[in-house]
Amino acid sequence: HNQAPVIADNIVAEIRLGQTVSHYDGKVQAVAQMGLNAGMPLVYDYRHDVLPTPATKVGGMLRNGFNRGLYWATVRGLI
Repeated sequence: HNQAPVIADNIVAEIRLGQTVSHYDGKVQAVAQMGLNAGMPLVYDYRHDVLPTPATKVGGMLRNGFNRGLYWATVRGLI
């Protein structure tokens, strides 16, 4: 899903220009589950490694909320 804008740009460019124009930079945003109630936000790409941050209860709530509702909306293309 992080690469979707690049794919869309390249489909349009291939049709209009006959070549691709965008490249995926590997950017990822995620929350790692650290136990039952804690989560650690992760942001990284091909050039920058993960910078560890402390696991927090808010991070756990974000992860649980995403898993319970937003994930399925994302998979269905609603988000």
